[in-house]
Amino acid sequence: TSQIARAHGHMLRARTDAILVGSGTVRDDDPDLTCRLPGLSNHSPIRVVLAGTHLPPLTSKLASTASVAPVWIMAAPQTLANEDAAAGQLEQAGCRLFEVTEVGARPWLPSVCEALVAEGVTRLLVEGGPTLWRAFAQAGLADEVLLFRAGMAAAEASRGLQEPPFLRQMLPGLTLRPVDRRALGPDEMLTFHHDRST
Repeated sequence: TSQIARAHGHMLRARTDAILVGSGTVRDDDPDLTCRLPGLSNHSPIRVVLAGTHLPPLTSKLASTASVAPVWIMAAPQTLANEDAAAGQLEQAGCRLFEVTEVGARPWLPSVCEALVAEGVTRLLVEGGPTLWRAFAQAGLADEVLLFRAGMAAAEASRGLQEPPFLRQMLPGLTLRPVDRRALGPDEMLTFHHDRST
C-alpha cells in the first residue's frame, strides 16, 4: 500500500486501546506494532501477543521495547509451565503475562477477551494474519472489518461499495454489511460491520 494508506493504518493504532497479533506473526515478521506518526508515538496501543505453544522470544522487538510501550502476553497454563524460565525473563524485560483458559493447548479467545476487558481494553485491533482473523470471525468476536487494497481506488470506484467474494471465505461466521469506501491515494479502504441481527 501507499504511504497515505500506511499512515491511516498507524492512525488506527493510535485510536485503539490494544493491538493483537499471534506468536506466528512475532516469529515471522518481528513487528514493532507502535504508532509511528509524527507527534503520536506516545499514543501507541498496548501490544498483545496471543502465544501458542511457545512464548515470543526475548530478542523480539516487542520484548526489547516493553519499557517503551506495554506488551501483554496471553498464554495457556501449559505454555507458561513449559516455558517457566522464558516467562521470567520476559517479565524482567517489562512484559506482562496473563494465564488464560486454553482449548487444545492454545488460548481460548473468549477468555483472552475477558482478560482484556478486565484490564479496561474496550477497542481491540486484531492485526495478525489470516489464521487469527478466521479464529476471531468463527468465534463471533469481530464488530468491524477494515480492508485495505493496494492500487484499487480507481479500478473499484465504478463498482460502488460491495463485499469482495474472498472476504466471506476468509472470515466465516460473520455477516458483513458494507458501510464505507474511501480512497487513500491510489489505494482503497473498505469498512464493513458485522450484522448481529441476522
